[in-house]
Amino acid sequence: MKPIIFLSLLIAFPNSVFAWGQTGHRITGAIASKHLSDSAKVAVESILPNETLSEASTYADEMRSNPSEYWQKTASPFHYVTVAEGQEYKRAPKHGDSVSALKHFKKYFWAKRQANPKSNSRYVLRFI
Repeated sequence: MKPIIFLSLLIAFPNSVFAWGQTGHRITGAIASKHLSDSAKVAVESILPNETLSEASTYADEMRSNPSEYWQKTASPFHYVTVAEGQEYKRAPKHGDSVSALKHFKKYFWAKRQANPKSNSRYVLRFI
């Protein structure tokens, strides 16, 4: 998902974006797909050959029921951002949040993709 689309939706609907659910994620994935360059479309299709961005967008939600420590503890904060009312977002908390996760996965994705196109690209693309 392109961060600009995500941020635009947050600004446009600040009081109604608290619980997206599967439908909200899939709509965002579908919108993001329409804004990909031709080369990005080819790359996404090579990484997710049997899956659309819309379908991939619910991956993190689906994996939250996985009992592994990674999904229960490490990845859990990557799904939200908490900003106290009247405050501004300054930086991610020590355990991370979705903003820090996007930055991390973006760097990780391109570094791994350049070094080895068959690496964890599918996981990273599904997560972001």
